Amino acid sequence: YISYLDSVHYFQPRCYRTVAYHSILVEYLRFVKERGFHSAHIWSCPPSKGDDYIFYCHPAQQLTPRDDMLCAWYHGMLDKAKAEGIVLET
Repeated sequence: YISYLDSVHYFQPRCYRTVAYHSILVEYLRFVKERGFHSAHIWSCPPSKGDDYIFYCHPAQQLTPRDDMLCAWYHGMLDKAKAEGIVLET
């Protein structure tokens, strides 16, 4: 069960943020698969304005993704994991 993932937009350059975060998650899924886990559940729910999951506070100008955008972000990560043979089905 994967939940409460969080980010702040200080990671620079910005164009590599999704690549970096997707890579971390894909490698985590590879790691747990190698240890015998055969399924994972991902909870995808953007925080309400003003809520913080992991990082204490977010910059005021950082936008919160809509539900559909966040879900698409996770599906993109899962597509990469599928292409690498880590995830078999979603």
